[in-house]
Amino acid sequence: MKKIKINYLNNEFLLNESVLQNTDFHGNATNPKVVINRVVGATMIKQFVKKHFKGIKVWSTSETFSMGNAIDVNVSNVDGSPIPTENYEKIDSFAQSLRMGRFNGMEDIYEYNRRDKKTDNGIELETWCKYITVNNSPKFGTIEWGLENLRKNENETPEDILYYIDNNKKEKFLEAVKS
Repeated sequence: MKKIKINYLNNEFLLNESVLQNTDFHGNATNPKVVINRVVGATMIKQFVKKHFKGIKVWSTSETFSMGNAIDVNVSNVDGSPIPTENYEKIDSFAQSLRMGRFNGMEDIYEYNRRDKKTDNGIELETWCKYITVNNSPKFGTIEWGLENLRKNENETPEDILYYIDNNKKEKFLEAVKS
């Protein structure tokens, strides 16, 4: 699929051309708009991290469920330790800019935030990312997660942690523990 460059909050993103819509549901021509769904949102967050924070590992997943969707992002240093708070806050702030509203627990409703979001070029930006969570820790089951758990829990052994490491990464985890 062809890629296009989108500029948002002074950052350039390379996205599938399908994010740019020029027609409505009936096929009639409309003003162009960029539509950010959960998958595109997760991609943008990963690109943001990789561009601004060298040496930081980033994982992102997204899911759809009844009445919504979610993006989960994990960030850590290469050794699994948390990144500096100021970097985490910058990443979280960018991620939350893609959110389409917030849940109001007092009234048990989701409040949509339809303020005018635009790309840096003035094209309308429509976000469909309902819940976005950024965690300052490695993704569960990764080598980095295992290394961080060994550091934090002195009673744990590599063999204890090995049970939770992805099957295709177990040897690399043991090698990382030895080094």
